[in-house]
Amino acid sequence: MEKNESCRLISAFEANSLYSNNTICTTNYRWWNFIPKNLYKQFKRAANWFFVIILILNWVPQLNAVGKHFSVIPLLVVLLSDAIKDLYEDIRRGKQDEQINGRECFVYNKNKYSFTKQNWRDIKVGDVIRVLCTQELPADVLLIDTSDEFGFAYADTSTLDGETNLKQKILPKIPDFETSGLRNLSVRVNVEKPNNDLSKLNGYIESEGGDIAVNLDNFILRGSELRNTDYVIGLVVYAGHDTKAMQNNRGARPKCTKAEAVLNTDVLMIIAFLFIMCTVSAIGQWLWLEAYQGKNAPFLPFDFRKPAYIAFLSFFTFLIVYNQLIPMSLYIQLEVTKLIQIWFIRQDLDLFGTKAILCRSMSIAEDLGQVEYIFSDKTGTLTENQMVFKCISCSKQVYGSMETCNNEEPTVDESGGVRPCIDMTLLATSKEDENVRSMFVAMAVCNTVMVTTEGRRGTSFSQYLPKDFNRIVYEAESPDELSLVNAAREYKFILLRRTPESCVVKQQDVIMRYKVLSTLPFDSTRKCMSIIVIHPRTMKMTMYTKGADAAVYAKLRKST
Repeated sequence: MEKNESCRLISAFEANSLYSNNTICTTNYRWWNFIPKNLYKQFKRAANWFFVIILILNWVPQLNAVGKHFSVIPLLVVLLSDAIKDLYEDIRRGKQDEQINGRECFVYNKNKYSFTKQNWRDIKVGDVIRVLCTQELPADVLLIDTSDEFGFAYADTSTLDGETNLKQKILPKIPDFETSGLRNLSVRVNVEKPNNDLSKLNGYIESEGGDIAVNLDNFILRGSELRNTDYVIGLVVYAGHDTKAMQNNRGARPKCTKAEAVLNTDVLMIIAFLFIMCTVSAIGQWLWLEAYQGKNAPFLPFDFRKPAYIAFLSFFTFLIVYNQLIPMSLYIQLEVTKLIQIWFIRQDLDLFGTKAILCRSMSIAEDLGQVEYIFSDKTGTLTENQMVFKCISCSKQVYGSMETCNNEEPTVDESGGVRPCIDMTLLATSKEDENVRSMFVAMAVCNTVMVTTEGRRGTSFSQYLPKDFNRIVYEAESPDELSLVNAAREYKFILLRRTPESCVVKQQDVIMRYKVLSTLPFDSTRKCMSIIVIHPRTMKMTMYTKGADAAVYAKLRKST
């Protein structure tokens, strides 16, 4: 980011009242705008406008066909029932906001030289906070320190972008922190103004030796969950409604379901038919009064000699009498049905995940499951991101298939990966054939998979090897990497530890450490991923590559 583009300057431990605090509010109403906003929403229904017209007509003395006081009750019942429902829903949403704002986080107190607990609502731009593993970030923060010895941190951003793979974050080099720590930290950061672009966040850190550029890889956004890292320390750059997550959440919007849209159309058609009926009735009365012109008819009104005027008034009288054709009670029944449907949704055990399902909006329950189109940019959306290792070709021999699994059902581990069935022929060959062993090493090391263990998923184990190899859980950026690493594990090539500098693999009964020289990540141009390591046995540089067939075949040459 260029300096002249800087829109926000943040200094550590210096609060700025011009920036938003960390309190969030997602309610749709305030105490002073509930009545006008709710009436505006309700009068999007054609039937409500019709009933208001009927109410006004009933207060005209010449047209009082039902009773002006009695005609107010049905409309009030409809408006009040919907208003009470919206008020209850908004109060419930406000309680959820209060619960989020009341969460606790560790904020550095410069006077006490230690971290103290504070509520999320009290966090301000410029504060330095510490977040522990598996905790959610309360604000958008710039990384200052991490527990990882290599300066990496990992975040789960599925609540922001829907991606289940972990995002690797990199610690920028901050000279003040490296020399003096938090006590004497004096850092100034320039970042772009708040926006809703989740794919970009640029800025720079002011330094005497030259400004240090930072980008999205150096930030962790609000709503992300810290994973595979014991803790991170960060400087708050955006708080509350300035964060990327809240910039993409503009609050609860009034929603209209398909059922309501269809009902609105049907009501308009009924109203049109009602006007036709009233017109026909008024014309009939006018013709009937015309037939008595010049005759003595004591049963007729005193002014029956003005048939056109009487017929005009009768049109509105018939409109009042026939208004029962409009299904006013149907709207109340629809709201009651929604409440019952939501109750069943919340009680459905099949919809339970780690916690009970939460319906934040009662307005669109009937639209759930009514899918007409699916737009997907990847097959993982349709396959639930589960891939199964079936067979592989090595040394002109194909191993494994669904028929060789002895009809055993594959098991799913805690990471969501599917453990494949074992081909005993391939297992025996891997102990003798060097090419097969190299293939499994490539499957184990040529990836970005992180290692954790069951029961402590999300905690970093880069500092040591897990004691129980059978309880290892892998966390991968993509399901294909996860399936390959799980397959290598089943054939006794177990990835035990990964750092930016090395990979430790248990090859059958021997633990071997591969020194990583360089990693070439997958991109759309190369269509493959490569990792260059020092082989622990031969001590030679070896490159392992995986990727699309067309991309890899083009790079191969016949051995001389």
